[in-house]
Order: sequence, then C-alpha cells, then structure tokens
Amino acid sequence: MPTRAQLVSAYVMAFFYTSAGVMHFVNPSFFVQIVPSMLPFPLLIVYVSGVAELTLGVGLALSRTRHWAAWGVVALLVAVYPANLYHWLAGVQVDGMQVPGFYHPLRALIQLLLIAWAAWLARSTRPVKVTSS
Repeated sequence: MPTRAQLVSAYVMAFFYTSAGVMHFVNPSFFVQIVPSMLPFPLLIVYVSGVAELTLGVGLALSRTRHWAAWGVVALLVAVYPANLYHWLAGVQVDGMQVPGFYHPLRALIQLLLIAWAAWLARSTRPVKVTSS
C-alpha cells in the first residue's frame, strides 16, 4: 500500500507532467525556441516530448504504472537537460525577451531536484505485478 507521501507526490507529479505535456500542443512555439539548433525537426521534437510528458503524467496517476512512469520521468528530465543548457549557454531569448540572470541557475537546480524527486518515487514504489484471473 503506498504511503500518503507517495500518493501525493505521484498525483502532484501527474498533474505537473500532464499539464506540461498539454502546453507542448497549446503553445509549441515557446518550446521550439529552446530546442538546440543543431537538432533537426524541432517542432516534431516538441510534440514527441509533449506526448511523453502526457503519457508519463497519466502513468504516474495509475498505481499499475506509477513505478515505471517515475523512472520514465527521470529519463525524460535527463534527456531534455541539454535543451536547458543550450537555452542558458546560447543565450536564447524566449518570445524575444532575455530572461533574468538568476533564471538559468535556478532552472538547472530545480530540474536536478525534479530528477531526484522522481527517482525517490520510483525507488519507493514497487512495480505492480499483473496476474491473470
């Protein structure tokens, strides 16, 4: 039986990643801006990462898939970390505006904390065994 902390964490994460995934389709141009310029098909990358976030968000909400979805969040956050570094190091403006100086170090720290949080949830939950009836 999951603890209250595990359930609250899973549902908060599920809401966060599902919402973020939806935003990839509502406002894809925002995300396209920070896709590293050396990668082809930035809009496709935004849509694929949006589908991944939606899928993982739903997976976090379901007890059967929570463990693996949490590991999926870790993998996704590690995979998109280079986009955040590119955004920082290349000085990419968002919607024509330069972000404040504290933004990138704070974002990098928050992303590391999100990775740790998802890893904690993955390690603290067990995969659900599917049995046939």
